[in-house]
Amino acid sequence: MAVAPNSSRLRSWLAGPIGSVILILLSAAVTYAVGEHLLLVRIPHLMLGKWVVAEGKYQGSTVEFLRDGTMISNLKEDGATVRIEGQIQVDGTALEITTRNNNTGKQVTDGLTMLELSAHHFVTQDERGEILIMTRAKQTPAP
Repeated sequence: MAVAPNSSRLRSWLAGPIGSVILILLSAAVTYAVGEHLLLVRIPHLMLGKWVVAEGKYQGSTVEFLRDGTMISNLKEDGATVRIEGQIQVDGTALEITTRNNNTGKQVTDGLTMLELSAHHFVTQDERGEILIMTRAKQTPAP
């Protein structure tokens, strides 16, 4: 059986530098996809996104949880808003938040218990027994 002349040209083209580049790009895309969607997910999917404190000490504050375990919070207390960034870890219903104290520069870890987590409600209780009830922030449409 004779081989079509175009198939040998295609094989040599794929085995050459262009084929190597395609293989490298394909493996980089797969590595990125696996890392981004399987390995970096450190928190429950329902936690991801921005939440507004509806009831509790910091009512009106916002807390955003990112896929890589980062937390960004804008806490409203005594008429001022303070931005706090930290890292979170979740183990079952236990939530640990590690932030840096603005006054001392030292890392501080606080423990919370997740009492409820759904698509629209997130309720936590801290070590002192204070409860925060959060609701999912409404997304404003882009202009």
